[in-house]
Amino acid sequence: DPRFAFSGLLPEADFVRTIHEADWFVISEKPGAGFSFLPSKIIPCVSIGTPVMAVSDCASPLGREVACNGIGISIEWSQLDKLPSQLLEFEQAPERFKQLQERCLSHASTYNRDVAIDRIEKLLLACASNRHTNNGQVPSSGPRNTSASPTQLVNVTENHPADDR
Repeated sequence: DPRFAFSGLLPEADFVRTIHEADWFVISEKPGAGFSFLPSKIIPCVSIGTPVMAVSDCASPLGREVACNGIGISIEWSQLDKLPSQLLEFEQAPERFKQLQERCLSHASTYNRDVAIDRIEKLLLACASNRHTNNGQVPSSGPRNTSASPTQLVNVTENHPADDR
């Protein structure tokens, strides 16, 4: 298909231009990948205003990041047959696509270095405070809560736009 081109790594200026010229930034994640998501793939495209097409488990951190923040489409591998109709909806309603682009640019600020460091600091202070209230002892009874992702943990400690998950 001539609409797609695969190549090696691009120089930074070419990479930025290519993302800017693209309609969608596709990020695929292997089914069952769990909580291995790191937003590094999302940062360049949302910073430029290119919506994300996440092909992953919708309940995964990647799927939730895209869906909860309205920065693109999140679709399960098993539902790829529905993708053409979803894309057609955006083609027929360009204002909806423009809203995605605007939300991407707005959401990019959450990846700002200072904002991210502030979020991590709040998380660490909350953890330290919790540890202090337990006299420095880590509770030994009961199972440890491993169901929360790092993103969820950060959002518990502050009022953040993604808190509506």
